[in-house]
This record gives sequence, C-alpha cells and structure tokens, in this order.
Amino acid sequence: MFEVRELNVGYGPVQVLWDVSLKVEQGEIVSVLGPNGAGKSTLLRTALGMLRPMETDKANSITYREQRIDGLSPEQIVRLGIALITEEKHLFPDMTVLDNLKMGAYIKRAKGKRGESLELIFNLFPRLEERKNQMARTLSGGERQMLAIGRALMSKPDLLMIDEPSLGLQPLLITKIFNTIKEIKEKGVTILMVEQNVYFSLEISDRAYVLENGKIVMEGQGKELLANDHIRKAYLAM
Repeated sequence: MFEVRELNVGYGPVQVLWDVSLKVEQGEIVSVLGPNGAGKSTLLRTALGMLRPMETDKANSITYREQRIDGLSPEQIVRLGIALITEEKHLFPDMTVLDNLKMGAYIKRAKGKRGESLELIFNLFPRLEERKNQMARTLSGGERQMLAIGRALMSKPDLLMIDEPSLGLQPLLITKIFNTIKEIKEKGVTILMVEQNVYFSLEISDRAYVLENGKIVMEGQGKELLANDHIRKAYLAM
C-alpha cells in the first residue's frame, strides 16, 4: 500500500535520513521506533510532502498504491487518502471542538460523509462530544490528542500516519489512545505510527522498524521485537 525506498532527507546541508526503506501493507499497524533525533518525524513529514528528498544517485522514492507521491504537495497527498497527525497537533485553538472536526472534512471525498464521520469519532471519543462546543484551547492534553486524531479521521483517510500519539499523556490516557488506535485499524484504516513508548507500540503493531542515527537498523514483527535483546536493553531497560 505504501513504500519508501532508499530515502535520503536533510535540512540544508545536514543529512537526517540515510537510505531509509520501509513498507506498509493494507490493514497493518506499522511502528517506527527510535530515540529522539533519529529522524522519525522527518520520515513522516517527507511522506506527506512537507519535506523533499535530497537529490542523490539512490532511488529516493515514495509510493502509495503504486503511484509515486514524492514531489506532490501535502494537499495532493491528502486527497489521495493519506492523513498525518503531527507531534504538535496544530489545532485551531480559538475554534470549537466541533468546528475543528469539521475542518478535517474539507476535501471532496470527505464532505458528503461528514455526519457519518462525526458519529464515528464521537463513538471513539465520547469526551469530544461532551466538549464539542468548547474552544480547543480549553482542552486537556489528552483531549487535544483525541481531537487531533478525530480531525484527521474526518478526511476519511485510508492511511493514517501518527507522530508520537502518547507524548505528554498520563499512563491511563496512553492505554486509552493505543486501544483507540487498534479500534481505528479494525475499522479498515491502515496506520503508520512513530512512537517512543516502545512497549505499547510493539504490543499493537503487526510490524515495526527501528530507526537509529537516521538509518533503519532492525525490522520485524511487533511481538518478536519485544523479545529482542537489543530492544529490551536499549528501550525497555530490561
């Protein structure tokens, strides 16, 4: 469904990603794990067209449903059925929860299904329905994460990319968010997720990649990587 091949990305002269290759099959949850500064967020931003690959003699290709998308604008990529929830969330703070959600349904494929999408989101996150007339700036951190996920789902994506869904959340809310991500997968949405909470992400992932110093150093099934000695020592302190 989605594939990155030999991707090299940098900021000016500083290279961040080196020959990164990964793939996501339809219906999977795939995680990209790694320490701060490894290039995980850069990978997602490049996938959505917010950054451009470096010009090298490598393949440097990103494909979605066998169509090259590197070189397309973020708007064009969203219209194809991909959504990204950034680490910063980027909500509209002085708009209500409901209006923030409606803003997610601006593309043609989503406008006619806005009511259906709102019902789905309020079922996933009853708290958002309770808060629907509140300004987004009044929400807690967990509620803002729910709203960011909900707004992305309003665009009716087939592939949802999520950057650090558990960042800054209390343990109880982390469990809730990961359970919701599993529910979203069960509703037919494929998920590519960047996450530092290695245990939770591997527990729900079909497959995962480990990105260190801008390079993929390991890949495998989620449960297999949980038992890997390097993962246990480097990321789980075991």
